[in-house]
Amino acid sequence: LTHASTSTSTPITPYPLTHIHMAEAAAAGPAQEPAQPAQPPQPERLVGERKVTVILSSVLFLTAAVLSAAALGSPSWLVEDFQGSAKFGLFHECRENMYGATYQETCTTSSSSAAWRTAGVFLILGAIAAVAAGFFAILSYVKASYLTLCKWSGFVAGIFYSLTSIVLPIGFDQEEIGGEPFKLPDHTSIGSAYVWFIVSLMSVFLGELFALKVICPARR
Repeated sequence: LTHASTSTSTPITPYPLTHIHMAEAAAAGPAQEPAQPAQPPQPERLVGERKVTVILSSVLFLTAAVLSAAALGSPSWLVEDFQGSAKFGLFHECRENMYGATYQETCTTSSSSAAWRTAGVFLILGAIAAVAAGFFAILSYVKASYLTLCKWSGFVAGIFYSLTSIVLPIGFDQEEIGGEPFKLPDHTSIGSAYVWFIVSLMSVFLGELFALKVICPARR
């Protein structure tokens, strides 16, 4: 007799595949992101300064340069009205004398003192620096970094203008003028060219303050 035995087998539940993947991912650690390719360098974006800074700084610096040029070519730094009119400039002087019934003005190259010649050189250098500051201020409207050059040029211009204002009165003691350092003689007063220089000196410092944004600072 063949004994047939019936065996009851318990079905085996397979381990879920998703659990296997999760276990492998946990053992492998956090997933690594693929490396990104290097980005090419971006071109520098041109950003200009505000219009108010550009306009005020450039106008003031260039105005100072124009007034300085006019003052350098004028003999009317000092005006004397005593026994005829006389005008004294940095590089030439004019005298008005009476010939017959009329007055005639004669201009010659001035034999000015070393102080006045030095002041003239300082003023020329200051005017050149003021022109440079004005052009850099205009360029800063296209690219703001030019304003730094404008500030330094204006700073140099301010130094030369300040030296001019100090050295110039020292020359009041020259023989043609007859005064003392920092003191004019009687019947002698400052002329139009001296006034132009004072205005140009103020323009340089105001232009520098606008360039530094001490006046009219940028809004945050």
